[in-house]
Amino acid sequence: SFIPFMFVGAVAGRLVGHLLSMLSLPFAAPGFYALVGSASLLAGSLRQTLSVVVFLTESINQLEAIPPLMLVVFVSHMASQCISRHGLDEQLILKKKLPYLNVELPDTFDSGCTTAADLCGGRLPAVAHLPPRATVGAVRGALAGCKDLAFFPVVEGRVCLGLVTRRRLRAALDCRVSAAEELSARAPGDTDAEAGNIEGCRAAIRCQRSVEDGDEGGVDSELYMPRFFRTDRLARTELRRPNDCILPVHRFMDAAPHMLLCNTPAPQLYPLFAQLALHAACVATRHGEFYGVLTRAMVVERTV
Repeated sequence: SFIPFMFVGAVAGRLVGHLLSMLSLPFAAPGFYALVGSASLLAGSLRQTLSVVVFLTESINQLEAIPPLMLVVFVSHMASQCISRHGLDEQLILKKKLPYLNVELPDTFDSGCTTAADLCGGRLPAVAHLPPRATVGAVRGALAGCKDLAFFPVVEGRVCLGLVTRRRLRAALDCRVSAAEELSARAPGDTDAEAGNIEGCRAAIRCQRSVEDGDEGGVDSELYMPRFFRTDRLARTELRRPNDCILPVHRFMDAAPHMLLCNTPAPQLYPLFAQLALHAACVATRHGEFYGVLTRAMVVERTV
């Protein structure tokens, strides 16, 4: 967007220069107005200051143009800040709702009154808590009951053992259900059907549907899930009741998530998401009990 803005500003400035010449007010040549207009639009839209002055000065190779260019850049920059606190690039990021965080701490977090408990929005519903060995019905209920949740906690007792993404859950669910359907369709005397070996199933290929969802923090389930299910086996009793099939969530969860206390101030946790590109963290009480999940999207929403 640098060259288009420079061109549009130059055209507008040259038109102003020709207009002043027609009014017998030739303060400067029309070409100099084109230079000033280009600097003004670049400084106002892209929030560039000294780089614009240096670039345009080197383009015309005239040092006497530095003072008026600096004056124009200063006025344009201040006027742009009065109109909007964000530049053009930041406005496009906000319009597209990208999970972008500025390196500098936003003004809303300067006071230190905001904590991790305030950012995560309270406790999650009980349906979102998954045990280490969850049933297919429990996983389906969690995915259907928490459609806006990207990370699900794996909880045992009141302690969070890890986090699992929505993509991994859907990929594991598709592999398990598809494997059960294929085994149930085989002949009773089939050796592979009696053993329930998932390696002989082609259900892992169907995991491509989960990759297309694009949930943040996920991995390529087409490559990950077949390795997980090759050594797993299905019991014949589970084939008659698909919702009672056991899904070992503890095998493919993130077993080492970042942990934050509820009273952690926002200025302390903000660098984890802005500089370390952290996607999610567990929030626990001072007694170690699970409280909620803080995601990057939640932090971005509070900084807007």
